[in-house]
Amino acid sequence: MPTTTNTSHRFTISLALILVSFVLLFFISYQSLIFQDQVLSGQNRSEKLGRIDRISSDFFSRLANAPVPGSAVPMPIARPAFPLLRVPDSSKAREIFMQIAFLPDQRQAILIDAELNSSSEEKQFWQNLLINEFFKNGSYFEMRQAAAQILESNFDYLLESGMTLKCAAALKVAESFLHENNPEAARQWLTRLRHLPAPVAVPTQPQEWISRPLPADLQSWLLFLFNCYKLSYSENVETRWYGEKDHDVLIIEHKDGLYAFPAGLVINALQQRLAENGFADVPRPASGGLTAAAHALAGTRGLKILLPETTARIPGGFLLLLLLTSLGIAGLFIFALHEWQTLQKARLLDEEEQFFRQTAHDLKTPITTVSFLAETLALKRYRDEEQCNRYLNQLQTETQKAAELFDRLLLSVRLRKKTAGAAPTSISLQETLNSLLQRFRTRMPDWEIIEDYQTKDEIIADPDMFERIMINLLENVIRHAAAGKQLVLRTCRTQVNGCAEIALMVGDRGSNFPVTIDSDKLDLLKNSLPYSPERGGSGTGLFLVRQIMQTHGGQLYASRREGGGIWMVTTWRIADEQDSGN
Repeated sequence: MPTTTNTSHRFTISLALILVSFVLLFFISYQSLIFQDQVLSGQNRSEKLGRIDRISSDFFSRLANAPVPGSAVPMPIARPAFPLLRVPDSSKAREIFMQIAFLPDQRQAILIDAELNSSSEEKQFWQNLLINEFFKNGSYFEMRQAAAQILESNFDYLLESGMTLKCAAALKVAESFLHENNPEAARQWLTRLRHLPAPVAVPTQPQEWISRPLPADLQSWLLFLFNCYKLSYSENVETRWYGEKDHDVLIIEHKDGLYAFPAGLVINALQQRLAENGFADVPRPASGGLTAAAHALAGTRGLKILLPETTARIPGGFLLLLLLTSLGIAGLFIFALHEWQTLQKARLLDEEEQFFRQTAHDLKTPITTVSFLAETLALKRYRDEEQCNRYLNQLQTETQKAAELFDRLLLSVRLRKKTAGAAPTSISLQETLNSLLQRFRTRMPDWEIIEDYQTKDEIIADPDMFERIMINLLENVIRHAAAGKQLVLRTCRTQVNGCAEIALMVGDRGSNFPVTIDSDKLDLLKNSLPYSPERGGSGTGLFLVRQIMQTHGGQLYASRREGGGIWMVTTWRIADEQDSGN
């Protein structure tokens, strides 16, 4: 068995031992702590709860008499009782709509003129259209001026969306400030909604009102406002907690009237007050969801807390056992790390050794030939001009082979260093394979070439890298399976990890595959073929194929053919399914 396989098995066993040790450690800890007697933290529990009750009562008393914060909402919010904002039916309005229809590029100027010269009954209709037009064109300053006129007027109307005209104007101004990356100004305009009538249809998400992304605190406040709208439509608004989430509501009787406060803000402030008085270990109060043993805080209208119990001092025997177990785990971890490093070094050295041996073998033949031809031409060892031209042509051919080999090696090095990546695009398999076969048919005059394209789907691949893979695979067939004189190209759909992909299969009738395929297939991404110069090639081509398939995230494996020979299979993502997000 190879050394890397033994190292891999030792590493797997060491990880399993570490996992078992961790489970054992936690089990021992749990069993030890479960038998410890719980004690009070340092003072009597009833005295501690009494102090906490006094703090909470004082906190809520101060809250009811302090100035109302900007996040609080007066309750109940008025329901809208306004007429609908209707389209004017005057002859002047019809003339304006006609002008807009024939002169759409002058829509803004026409609306400004209509707003300035309209009657008091029609002015706010044109102002509403003008606000939307200014917002669409990015004229935020002019839009805010028009919105201010609507908000300062004594009239309000109900829009078809269910909100009032003043509410819509305030939302547009807030969204314009978000476009200008000014969330503080947007916050100030959104808080104006507290004093405007509730919409007829209460939204569920802030995105229904504002399309721009909102800061987290603004989004939470809008959700809180929507809950206030819902409570205002209920029959009776009582002073209590509503819900358990941060954007839910606490209704209190403030000195200035009935107000709704964001629940999360109040709870956080109470938790801070408790922490300032030495109760940092008290969990966050909640309005529900705790056990029956939870203590109801005085003056909070329903908040509960559960004081944590402290455990007795852990005995020395347990500490010794914990120390020994920890040392054992540390030793296993160091051993696993050493095995992992050894495994990685072994794999790296094996790949580098194979790579350099293959490189030296591939470079030897063209360099030797080029050197011989150059020396022959330099010493003029030729009979006539025709022989000189043949030598020159052969020299050019060998030089091109060497240049192509250097390009392959350079690509391999870049892929190994991860300095080169694929540029995937859609490729038609049938057209690309037909084009490649035309280049190889002259070298395979008496071969049986079978093209079996069972699917016409396009694949996602880098065109140059895909062509390099096919050239290398076809070259291997010509070099190592020439005795069988059969080449089969087959494409079909296959399932890989539950996803549909295209399998491209290159088949031959060769009989000298370097290893025995014991199972259905041999994964060539995990298993490299042995180096064997006697086979007529070094294997750098297949080495490059492995690297390119790893870059594309596909599979590369070999399987036996019925009747003899080998299938070399690569898998590719389907272009249509990739584009649709599958």
